[in-house]
Amino acid sequence: MSACHPALHRHVTPSRISSHTVDDAYRRSHELLPAVSPNLPPGCWEARSATSVGCVMDRGPTRSGDIEGVRLSPIDVHTDRRGSFAEFFAAHRDPGLEPVQWSVVISGKGVLRGMHYHARHDEFFSVVSGRATVALHDLRPNSPTSGLSATYELCGDAPASLVFPRGLVHGWLFHTPTVHLQAVSEAHDHYGDDDNGGCHWSDAELGIPWPFEPTILSERAGSFGSLAELRSTLGFS
Repeated sequence: MSACHPALHRHVTPSRISSHTVDDAYRRSHELLPAVSPNLPPGCWEARSATSVGCVMDRGPTRSGDIEGVRLSPIDVHTDRRGSFAEFFAAHRDPGLEPVQWSVVISGKGVLRGMHYHARHDEFFSVVSGRATVALHDLRPNSPTSGLSATYELCGDAPASLVFPRGLVHGWLFHTPTVHLQAVSEAHDHYGDDDNGGCHWSDAELGIPWPFEPTILSERAGSFGSLAELRSTLGFS
């Protein structure tokens, strides 16, 4: 398993909590909860795109990737001898979406969920424990980043929230047994066939540098067509 490396980083600015404070918090959290993800170094947080790799130690990024409207934000973790406390969502802090449903999702190692497409709702994704690669592709015709892809690697040892807008093809691949928190601005019960599309995760046109090939995916995900077929179905060709 790859580990975060401080030498691979893009320029960042410190978050509102000092790096020393966050470093101590993450280290104590890692020591208190070694069974959650024992192979990950404490204080490790990564962001990857198709053209650059960044590993940000103990501080948040100034950008959330190369796709317009995507927000990636570190989550503060407060620890003491009892354990840890982290606020994953607070409405008064402008979370970037209006969630109507929250879900806790458990996935095994090698599971891939995606690649899905929705035109009517925004999403929130955050890893609670484990490690995941989130891949996004901008399918919005009028977006300044239309046609671009980006990936974000998140781990429970240094949690972050990823919020992205409607109109992006998206999916997540899990490196280890993982628990993640997911929110949507439209309830699953209201999904319609006209807004629940997808394309195959391995389509070369996506340009996604998956870290490894998935071993488990749903029958539906395995039967998805090409990105070109999805684009044609949506009338974007």
